[in-house]
Amino acid sequence: MSKMAKTYFHVVVVLALMIGIGMLPAVEPITPFGMKILGIFVGMLYGWTFCSMIWVSFLGMLMLCLTGAYTMTDFMAISFGSETVMFIMLMFVFTALLEHFGLTKYIANWFISRKFVEGRPWLFSFILLVGAFFAGGFINMIASMMVFWGVIYAVSDKFGFKPYEKYPTLMILGIGIASCVGGAVPPYKMVPMVLLTAYGNVTGESVTFFDYICFSLPVALLVVVVYILTCRFVFRPDIKELKNLRADLVDPSELVLDRDKKVVLGFFAAFLFLIL
Repeated sequence: MSKMAKTYFHVVVVLALMIGIGMLPAVEPITPFGMKILGIFVGMLYGWTFCSMIWVSFLGMLMLCLTGAYTMTDFMAISFGSETVMFIMLMFVFTALLEHFGLTKYIANWFISRKFVEGRPWLFSFILLVGAFFAGGFINMIASMMVFWGVIYAVSDKFGFKPYEKYPTLMILGIGIASCVGGAVPPYKMVPMVLLTAYGNVTGESVTFFDYICFSLPVALLVVVVYILTCRFVFRPDIKELKNLRADLVDPSELVLDRDKKVVLGFFAAFLFLIL
């Protein structure tokens, strides 16, 4: 099939799933309305997998409004008007700025140039995950993921890894995991606050912030340790030139912060301070 014919085929399948599943008899405990929502969800999954993230998402938004669940005005308010969505879009701008001025490469080279990781690629990988862990916990999960993903891209480029190879893929997933479990450690963050409040309402007991951190910090760090050990001994990716990790692989000029980098870094530091 030609590329255009494949595109038309996938569009038909997406529409068939979104509309067709909603017309099927509801299976308990799913309601007829639930079947419509399920059809839209399955159609979007198919479209995201075989077509595009953009037009499939907009089509899903339109179909959701056509079900009567929301008006388009209400839907726009809770989607593009959402504080979380706006924050993610702003983080895209910041991370693109860091990449453009070479700050992600600078951070990657700074980690590579540490003497204690010489010849220890898995210790180096663990240090990156721990960095994402603490950044996710005490700054912001989304900011942590985007910045450290950029670091992984820079490391992959330096050591010859290609997209979708096992090691960078595992590290991308690891950064996401480390950032998220790190974000669950500080009790003043949204998710821990909800959990602590729910626990208090159910049990009638309260958990102090100190008690929570004494539990959450070691458990969350254990998750990161178990993940890196699983990568090392179960998935066993080919780490290529990373085996020869040495501080002298970094050109000293790559560890110099010029004026532009300092200005961008200052803006980024101010941004992190303000979101704290």
